[in-house]
Amino acid sequence: MAGSQTANPNHSFPSRLRQFTLMLIALALTRHRGFAGRCRAYCLFLRANPYLNGVIIFVLLIGVIACFYQVLPAIALSGRDEAPAADR
Repeated sequence: MAGSQTANPNHSFPSRLRQFTLMLIALALTRHRGFAGRCRAYCLFLRANPYLNGVIIFVLLIGVIACFYQVLPAIALSGRDEAPAADR
């Protein structure tokens, strides 16, 4: 029965559209929350120790770089896996 299944090339489009929509909603909610609390966080950030702020920003940048370091190879792998599937 597994041999009788056919691949639908348009099957992943609604899934990708849903993921994109959910990411935009999450971005909008995060942006709204950040906009609402910007004064309180900004005032605390200015009063804190500048060395501590530098360490926090440095660790944040390392985290962002690490995320890209993990995501970019995953994207490359998925592109390599989809190419043979498209040839079938």
